[in-house]
Amino acid sequence: MAENDISNSDDKLTLFVKSSPEHTRELGGCVFCHRIFLVMRLKQLSFDVTVVDTKRLTPEVKNTLQGRPLPALQHGTSVFITDIREAEDYLENKFMEFPLKAANSKANTIGDNVFQKFTRLIKNMDPQKEDLFSKTLTEELSHISVFLLEGRKEHAGPYLDGDEMTLPDCALLPKLYHIRVAAKYFKSYEIPSELEPLWEYIRAGEASEAFQFTSYSEEEVIYWWRHHGARK
Repeated sequence: MAENDISNSDDKLTLFVKSSPEHTRELGGCVFCHRIFLVMRLKQLSFDVTVVDTKRLTPEVKNTLQGRPLPALQHGTSVFITDIREAEDYLENKFMEFPLKAANSKANTIGDNVFQKFTRLIKNMDPQKEDLFSKTLTEELSHISVFLLEGRKEHAGPYLDGDEMTLPDCALLPKLYHIRVAAKYFKSYEIPSELEPLWEYIRAGEASEAFQFTSYSEEEVIYWWRHHGARK
């Protein structure tokens, strides 16, 4: 899978991402890989995407990664970054034409806990805790919805910081995609319809060109969690 190859290897950008657990040549449902992929697409960079089957590394990929975790960003022959925030900072500072930093600092932290609440629910095996975990997830989603509603007093755009996606949107939207799909499939949990600002945000984000280009099917989300501890 390639996005506009760069001929000069010293300048070549490559993003290494996890494959689907069931279709190993296809992009998998890793929210962290999706996050960096979104950033690079929004910045309109020219780069390669290497989909990696972590259970069956090819000799070439194994030699390149040298045991590094995924996602991994490689620039030329000297830069290799596996920390997500470091990768975002590097891309922001190195490629400044399309900045993605949010002006509102509060946007950077809203929803920080939502994925933890979601994973606690989807991996839960104790029926007596199901309602509690569903409630705490709803509370976290409600905080995001309130933030979006308050933001409309300052801007008309659908995203966390206005009309255009910024870095915190790249972090949050893939997580909400998993919550929307996997929580419903495995736990019959649905994001409450009364959280209208949140639903408008999800619809706008998932319909965007960048999200469509970098995403994977709902089936892949289900495959991902089937292989990562989800319990019905």
